[in-house]
Amino acid sequence: MSGLRARPARAAMWTVLQQEGVEHLASHAVADMREPLRSQVNLASGPLPASALLEISPVDLLSLGLVNLACCTTNVSGVDYDEALSLATTFLAIGARTVIGSLWWVPSGRATAHLMYMFYRHLDDGLPAAEALRQAQLWMLDPGRVLPDDMPDTLRAMPPAAEFSEEQVECWAGFTPLGR
Repeated sequence: MSGLRARPARAAMWTVLQQEGVEHLASHAVADMREPLRSQVNLASGPLPASALLEISPVDLLSLGLVNLACCTTNVSGVDYDEALSLATTFLAIGARTVIGSLWWVPSGRATAHLMYMFYRHLDDGLPAAEALRQAQLWMLDPGRVLPDDMPDTLRAMPPAAEFSEEQVECWAGFTPLGR
């Protein structure tokens, strides 16, 4: 990937990261286990590699709160000496307090959308991010779960991911918290 192709994504991300609050990236991501710095989030404006994120703030940490990487393989690290480097740990390195990342490919569809809705609902109730995610995952495990009355109709009507059902834990259990 050339530096020129990544430049629009870097500029867009820099603008977003300068804002306070929760950063939610629902996108595709690719983990490069041999060269973790080449792992990237694929934004609409172009790929955003871990190396570009680390260039954003080489000295001063950004004051990020929660970064939710609702993308595939964002918490998968390298296999060599860079085994601690993933897209999720990259966000910790540039100043995020808490990062939610995924350990594997997560199909897009109703299960992930419902998990994220419940996660943010628990955050709004005042739970810390790790506990909010845990409660949302426990809700997904419950075969008798009921959709909350305040869930938007668009989420209620979403189709399931192709070839998967919400009962399959691989659709939503790969999300893990890092940080505090």
